[in-house]
Amino acid sequence: VAALVAIVITAAAFVSWRTPGVVGAARALAFPRDDLFIYSAKWWSYLVPPVVHPLWGALAGRIWVAADVHAGLLEQQVSLGWSVIALGLIGLAFSSARLGLRSQPGVGAPDRSLAPMLAAVALVALVCSLSPERALFGTTMMRPTALFYAVVPMFRSYARFGVVVQLMAALLAGIGAARLAATGTRLPRVLCGVLVLLAVVEYAVAPQALSRDVLPTEAHRWVMQHPDAPHVLDCEAVTPESSSVAWLTGGRIALAAAGADECGEPELAPRLAAGGFTHVLVRDSWQRQWLREHGDAEGLHDEARFAGADIFAIRPRTPVYTLAVAGFWPREQGGGVTWRWMGADASWTIVTPTPRRHATLEIEMRAFGFSRPLSVSLDEGAAQSLQIAADSGTYRIGPLTLGAGAHRLTFHSPVAATRPDEVIGSSDRRALAFRFGNWRWSDE
Repeated sequence: VAALVAIVITAAAFVSWRTPGVVGAARALAFPRDDLFIYSAKWWSYLVPPVVHPLWGALAGRIWVAADVHAGLLEQQVSLGWSVIALGLIGLAFSSARLGLRSQPGVGAPDRSLAPMLAAVALVALVCSLSPERALFGTTMMRPTALFYAVVPMFRSYARFGVVVQLMAALLAGIGAARLAATGTRLPRVLCGVLVLLAVVEYAVAPQALSRDVLPTEAHRWVMQHPDAPHVLDCEAVTPESSSVAWLTGGRIALAAAGADECGEPELAPRLAAGGFTHVLVRDSWQRQWLREHGDAEGLHDEARFAGADIFAIRPRTPVYTLAVAGFWPREQGGGVTWRWMGADASWTIVTPTPRRHATLEIEMRAFGFSRPLSVSLDEGAAQSLQIAADSGTYRIGPLTLGAGAHRLTFHSPVAATRPDEVIGSSDRRALAFRFGNWRWSDE
């Protein structure tokens, strides 16, 4: 006890010295109190086998699903094993002098005070592993975790007290097994053997069930096993979870800078091919279904499908591509089509690796609210005027003479953009002029 007190005092002094702000601002580091109910154990958690058990894992999984336990499932799995509980109870019962079992000659009996002490520690740890409160017969009963949270609100996984419960249960089970094996009669020794064998079964593990692929989906693993070492764009947005994909794959897979929104752009294939990519990986999103239906027309061919993602090979139809856009709102989708809205002015940066004398651009467009004029110019040259109707239609720009390299295509609306909330009672406060749908480059 003195050693533990000294450790606590030393730790508190060190924290006060190195990070004095933490001592006076514990609440700033606090987890929400509701998290304690997610990451605290349930009393019956100790009776349910782990979900990775080779025999009863599926049954355990159904029990947790029925109990609506998801986020805190790791902490909830504090299984003791029925055989360990039985042996522990036998060990505790042996501490009573009323049992008439005799030990073999020369075999000493364990100290009778040991089992009750271990049971007491296990009981205290079990109570400390439970949620802060429980309503029973209309009365709310407070538990130790409610007090712990008031003192150290930065801790929430009190189910980990289950480690102490398991250790005490194992020691009690050892006492029970030793006493049964030390008796001079056959029946207790047979019972000991049966319970120990059952414990072996209950604590059996399947190594493959205790490991997982560090890559997010089977599609990522397909990329790593591909003999040609493809360079793949993952359309997933960059998050703390996904940011490790590039490192884990040795640079074979890169994340889209703008996430899946970027992978919904028309004429995506030539831009990715120019960037050295050979494939596109799309996880569960609307872009996945979109590319399944329209990928071939966009130069993205379905190569492999998996439960969590699809792989598309990049085979561009033309080398002209849109490198960047400015003045457009984020891409939207619905009804099997995708689009971007622009305001009064917008531009594209387009690139072609080889000169093209008669490049033509066809765009699906519609004007917001009413027919509007649109002025289009290449590299600030002569403008081409179009009249865009309020209904969706396909409009042709060009032919354009494109030298090898980058060019700027500018879109300008001579009529001021309109806010939807001013004309149709919408809550949309964006200034909108034209909606750009799909587009396609070709040579006349």
